[in-house]
Amino acid sequence: MRKLTMTLTMLLCCCAAYGQSVPQWVVVHSLFLTRQTVPVPQTTVFTATTAGVYRVTAYWSETGKEANQTFTLSWTDIVGEVQQLNLSGVGESRVAPFMIVPKVGTAVTYVGFGTSGVYNVAYTIEQLQSSS
Repeated sequence: MRKLTMTLTMLLCCCAAYGQSVPQWVVVHSLFLTRQTVPVPQTTVFTATTAGVYRVTAYWSETGKEANQTFTLSWTDIVGEVQQLNLSGVGESRVAPFMIVPKVGTAVTYVGFGTSGVYNVAYTIEQLQSSS
């Protein structure tokens, strides 16, 4: 009887653990541009349709005499404030992953501009998908 009770308890614990799932990050948009020398027009990445948490990771490098290219990711946060991530400057930079919470119904956009230099830019935006 004791073995049966222990076996059923273990089976019940395994079933409960199997039913749980870990939240996952799903890529919403990614961009990889290399050897760019011309402006990038303002482009809508996505428009938030539901409240959610997004993770942004970015990379930037630029070369050239008197280089001054800039790449900007913009969004309106959940409280209505316009926020920006600006990537610019000669050399290389990486942006550690950070979170954004865009306001529902507003667009997340990017634009690139400048007059000289050659730049490379890469970024990924992921949305946290909750377990249900």
